[in-house]
Amino acid sequence: DLLLSFPDFNVTIKPTSTKVQEGVTVILNCTHNVPNGSISWLKDNVLQENENKEIFQIKYILKTAVINCQVTSSCGNYNDTITIEVEAANNLVVLLICVGAAAALLMLFAIVMKIALKRGQAQSQARKRQRQQNLENIHSSVNTVTSYY
Repeated sequence: DLLLSFPDFNVTIKPTSTKVQEGVTVILNCTHNVPNGSISWLKDNVLQENENKEIFQIKYILKTAVINCQVTSSCGNYNDTITIEVEAANNLVVLLICVGAAAALLMLFAIVMKIALKRGQAQSQARKRQRQQNLENIHSSVNTVTSYY
């Protein structure tokens, strides 16, 4: 009796499961012991074009995704699947910080403009007083000259 034994081929994605913050980059590694195996990656059952290496990178992940590493060879097809759970980033805190910073800058701008306006008004009043003084001096000089005639 001929007994054939086939080796166990394994495909593993590491990390095996993961929770990540929204917007981070996720790097996955597909390891296998399948001879002459070619790798394909699927994200949410969609084949990822030009992704045929052991390393698969997802930049700026925004939502939970099911990732599958498929290894195909003459010995058969093998795969491993993981789910990457995405936790919402604390965007509200970032938004509040941005709004607070914008309000502070706006207030600072308003204060600087008010100071500049007051300084401009003071200079304008000083010039007005100087012109008035000059006119009074000219007028008094004219009166003095006309009184000699």
